[in-house]
Amino acid sequence: MRITKAIAYISRTNKEFSPQDLDHLLIEARNYNQAHDITGVLLHNPGFFFQYLEGPEHTIHEVYARIETARSHQIIMELYNDKVVQRHFSSWHMGFCRSPQGVIQELSHMSWVAKAPTIQEYQNPPLGLQMLIKYWNNMASKAA
Repeated sequence: MRITKAIAYISRTNKEFSPQDLDHLLIEARNYNQAHDITGVLLHNPGFFFQYLEGPEHTIHEVYARIETARSHQIIMELYNDKVVQRHFSSWHMGFCRSPQGVIQELSHMSWVAKAPTIQEYQNPPLGLQMLIKYWNNMASKAA
C-alpha cells in the first residue's frame, strides 16, 4: 500500500518575485510535480510563501529536500508533516494564489494553536519553553 503524505511550510523569500519569476517557478514546479505525482497549492505574498504538498511518502521527502536547498528561501518553517487519508488537491500539480498581507501569518498562527496544547503537556519543560507556555496562556486568557 502506498502511503500518502502531506507537508505544509512557510518560508521567507530571499528576493522579491516579479510576475515573470513566479511564472517560471510555477512552470518548473508543475512539471516536476506532475512527473513525481505531487499535488498541492502555493500561496505568495511579497516576501513569503506558504505551500501545502501531498503525494507518495518517498516523493514528498524528495521534493521537500529540494525546497529546503532552493536558493529562493532564506528561512523555512515546517508547519505540518504527516500521513493523510486522502489528497485534497488531487488535480492540482501546483495551484497558486497571491495572498493578501497577513494570510501567511494567520496560517502560521493556526498551526501554533493546534500545537500549543501538546506543548503544555510536557513535564519539566526547559526554561525557554516555560516562558513560551506562560506567554501563550496569558494571550489565550486575554482573548477569552
